[in-house]
Amino acid sequence: MEEVVENMSDAGNYSAKRGDFTVPQEPQGQDKVEQGEKGEDAEKNIHNIPTMRVNDEVKEKHITPIPMPDDIDKNLQVKRERWCCWDSYVCPWEKFTRPGVLNLLKWNICEKTHPIPGKEDLDRVLPVKSNMDKIKHPPADKIQVTWIGHATMLVQMEDMTILTDPVLDSFCGPIWPFGYKRHRNASCQVKDIEKLDAVIISHNHYDHLEAKAVREINAKFKDVHWFVAGGTKAWFLAMDVEAKNLTELDWWHGVEFNGVKFICTPSQHWCQRCIFDLNTCLWCSWVVKSSKHSFYFAGDTGYYENLFKKIGEKYGPFDLAGIPIGAYTPRYITKYQHVDPVEAVKIHEDVQSNMSVGIHWGAFALTNEPFLEPPRLVKEAMERNGKDCSKFISVDIGETWVVGDQREESKFMKCEADKEEMLRNEIPYEGLN
Repeated sequence: MEEVVENMSDAGNYSAKRGDFTVPQEPQGQDKVEQGEKGEDAEKNIHNIPTMRVNDEVKEKHITPIPMPDDIDKNLQVKRERWCCWDSYVCPWEKFTRPGVLNLLKWNICEKTHPIPGKEDLDRVLPVKSNMDKIKHPPADKIQVTWIGHATMLVQMEDMTILTDPVLDSFCGPIWPFGYKRHRNASCQVKDIEKLDAVIISHNHYDHLEAKAVREINAKFKDVHWFVAGGTKAWFLAMDVEAKNLTELDWWHGVEFNGVKFICTPSQHWCQRCIFDLNTCLWCSWVVKSSKHSFYFAGDTGYYENLFKKIGEKYGPFDLAGIPIGAYTPRYITKYQHVDPVEAVKIHEDVQSNMSVGIHWGAFALTNEPFLEPPRLVKEAMERNGKDCSKFISVDIGETWVVGDQREESKFMKCEADKEEMLRNEIPYEGLN
């Protein structure tokens, strides 16, 4: 692990000693960032900070470090390099490159965008459900999961409630109109959640990390603990999250928090929230293991076989996995950063997940595929591989499900089976050929 940075002021000095970029010192007194508008403005000024680790402030919360395994190949370890005026994280096995101008023009001019079903049709086949009473009374001996929408899941296991990538608003982006409208509302808001112990963040893109939700969670749950990847802690400090409630980790490092292990594992993606902070923060997936249960959250990722097989080898099998299945066309734009349903099934198999739930679809129209297509393609990919389709499912938004219990198939899957025009993909997806 790297040297501990106790506070923002020390971080600035630490940076100077290394000869790296300068990090602004923590504001004091009236200049300190407050909740509300100042919190929103503050995130525009956070660009980078040297990696911080578990320090004395969090020891009182029963957090102990878990060292990185000895047998992780260097090709799967965190790598940073100087880019322009700052240090950037890089993917060690396949460097991220932005799509070229010609490809972007081709995407925006030539690619067919499928119309999004109207609200009436979506209300019928992809209803937003809510069962807060079931959330209040989870089973003691099983995992219970609620898909709040997009990449936000509420996972309950052994008296611990964990939230993933909180995005709950009707729009995601830096400022309107630069972003995406939400076509299906989140099934609940922070005010509806009664208990929350931990939040895990996969990366800082706006569809996975929302400032408003963070501030609301921080205001309601004073002791909730945030688990974030390298370089991200400074942003949370600017949102007035206390340092004692933050644990920042690099890939393959972990901590044990109140008897549950949280391990930061790699993914294939990238990070950016403003013009001048490309990859100054790390992206990741998460392994959560209690004494009886295990959960894998893939976050947002492209596919790299060696990576996911290593995660399965080191930490699998998993009782439950949340795996992205949407935002995959056209592939010449999305392949590096987003798996398609076929690759999602490969992740399910590689990490040795006993039961997987598809996420990252059904809320925002991020790319060109038909809005409700991903679940059908996951089912087809499972069938082609000779796998049990009931082991990788797509659930209704807001559905609360006890892992392993029988459930009724969602309406959007039934409609697709009936080949309703609204759900039919007019052009067969080439990834299944």
